[in-house]
Amino acid sequence: FINRRIVNYMSFEIFKIGYAKWFDIRVEHRYFLNYGLIPYEQTSPDDIKLALKRISQQYDITQFWQIQPDLKTKEFLKNQKIVFKNIPNGCRIGIGINNDRSPFIELPESFKLTFEIVPTDGYFMIYTDIAKEVSDLLSKTTTVIENGKEVIRNRIFKLKNKVNSEELNTNETINQADIIVFVPQEGRIQRPPLGIIEIEHNNSISLLDNNDKIASPAPNFRIVLKNRHTKWKYQETPIASTFPLVNSGRVLVESGGKKVPNASPSNTFFDNTLNDYYSLIF
Repeated sequence: FINRRIVNYMSFEIFKIGYAKWFDIRVEHRYFLNYGLIPYEQTSPDDIKLALKRISQQYDITQFWQIQPDLKTKEFLKNQKIVFKNIPNGCRIGIGINNDRSPFIELPESFKLTFEIVPTDGYFMIYTDIAKEVSDLLSKTTTVIENGKEVIRNRIFKLKNKVNSEELNTNETINQADIIVFVPQEGRIQRPPLGIIEIEHNNSISLLDNNDKIASPAPNFRIVLKNRHTKWKYQETPIASTFPLVNSGRVLVESGGKKVPNASPSNTFFDNTLNDYYSLIF
């Protein structure tokens, strides 16, 4: 993520701005990246390794999420000579730098960058291992008091960077502790996002190295999402165990001596009686 741009501010002044990768936000979803029962981190045997490599090359988070900076962050990025770019596994932030890798425009002592997450797949909540109570909170509105008046708001999740860690979420899921009430900016007409990613810079959690320069290598903030395991029913016959929903590869399951096809999100439901998710296979 290195680029050179010549900016002509005045007829007699020309500044050269170099752009360097500042940080990435990467989203790794096991439903898309795992191969059957084999996790995407697997490195052997060689035939599985090749299959996992092909899957990773085809992976694109727009299958389930779209990430974009909110309006306030867009304005901040523009003023600071910072660029945002979507990449297949997330997004990349580049920043204008001087020859010594210091920011071309000095950064404020503290700020927050907010990136909105918009779902692109209606089955996201089905194949992602998110607790039912959390998905219910994200799908229902709530009434809150603002300026002495009752208003209806959406709940969303918020993931943020932490001190000495590049992991943005915990336990490969969205937790109830991540849920907040979304208060839109005045005049907003877009629907509320499903969630936001907040990248903060201050004295405690700096986005610069110890010399106040752009770090090399750049940090890669990560969100890992586990694929949901469900109880399977083949032709209405329950199968004694739970198995993962996967987009690639075969989950080898037998019922009555027959190999059962993979379950799919479209045939997966929450059973209030069982208090669990199950998948119907025909």
